[in-house]
Amino acid sequence: LMQMESETNLLKWPLLRAIEIPKNHRSFLGLPQVLEHTRRSLTQASSKKVADIMSNLTEAAAAHVHDLQTFDWIQSVLRYFLGEGKRKKELGGFVLQNSGPVRGVLNKVRQMQSDLVKQSAPSSSKPTKSVPSFEFER
Repeated sequence: LMQMESETNLLKWPLLRAIEIPKNHRSFLGLPQVLEHTRRSLTQASSKKVADIMSNLTEAAAAHVHDLQTFDWIQSVLRYFLGEGKRKKELGGFVLQNSGPVRGVLNKVRQMQSDLVKQSAPSSSKPTKSVPSFEFER
């Protein structure tokens, strides 16, 4: 465990920067120890760095995410970073001091997902009346 901790310290900034890439969030969910280490690293980063990372994630999501599943993955990772549903004791003392930027991105991602759902829904204002067709025997 100690060896893993020293190795993951080397990866602190690359992992934090990986948060900015929306497609990486699926990988975070598949690697729970890496996700936890990244959450802890995020809690130790300065508020400015956290805000920069979240801003970059928002821009990347707006530009490159066009599917509902990726939005779900992003939201799951952000909720994990916020420690939603967990007590402080369960978070091992690693709690985001300023959760505002993360919550802001979470809300924006939810809105983008909602917009995508509305956009992909059929946009017929009037229901079309279907006319039954009959085939007659000859």
